[in-house]
Amino acid sequence: MYKIVPNTLFIPKEVVWLSSCHSTNAYALEQLNSTDILEGTVFAAHEQTAGKGQMGNSWEAEAGMNLTFSVVFKPSWLAIDQQFYLSMAVALALHKSISEFLKNNKVSIKWPNDIYVDDYKICGVLIQNSVQKKNIKQSVVGIGLNINQKLFKNLRATSLSKILGCNFKLEDVLSVVLQKLEIEHRKLFDKNFDKLKMEYESHLYRKYIPSEFIIDDNNVLATILGVTETGLLKLSINNTTAFFDLKQIQYVF
Repeated sequence: MYKIVPNTLFIPKEVVWLSSCHSTNAYALEQLNSTDILEGTVFAAHEQTAGKGQMGNSWEAEAGMNLTFSVVFKPSWLAIDQQFYLSMAVALALHKSISEFLKNNKVSIKWPNDIYVDDYKICGVLIQNSVQKKNIKQSVVGIGLNINQKLFKNLRATSLSKILGCNFKLEDVLSVVLQKLEIEHRKLFDKNFDKLKMEYESHLYRKYIPSEFIIDDNNVLATILGVTETGLLKLSINNTTAFFDLKQIQYVF
């Protein structure tokens, strides 16, 4: 469907372009269960009919207008309690890719791994890990990146085209993303965890800005301080430090 030759060593081993599928993550997992898929293989869909985001939310994507793809990783050297570093690496790769196109626009990482431009979501990530003993056996990293779509049902969504007013070749953007993914993956492989965490936290959406959240059905004013190594969000609430996972807290816009 598209030709892509990114300047990478192992991502992608192969780009499998699908005209339509329910979910590239689900398709990748099906392939992993039935055959030997090389690490670095990319499954990309022209149309995704049932894409999913975090917490089971649906992912809105107009056919042929955006990037919806999944990358297969096999980080058997990564312990279960280190898996959030993979999420950090992916988020950083996407942040750097989008920043390369948007230049002076304010791009940030909304915990745990959405990418925002100002207060608008441009990219979402869903990572599904398989575990073997105490390590990650394989990971399917699903990415939805809004490129040329201009109209969204979700009023808090945006795209490269909507921001810059021009269209992009999907394969050109994908090539940049895969190059950045490989760079960040190398940091992960080298277990350069401190650098990954420092960079990740430096781009956190609303960090150090008092903001409203919903916690236990109550609206709470809190300030993001950072994240823990296992991916909990670290907040200051009334001068007290508290930690939350994804199911416990909701941003208020």
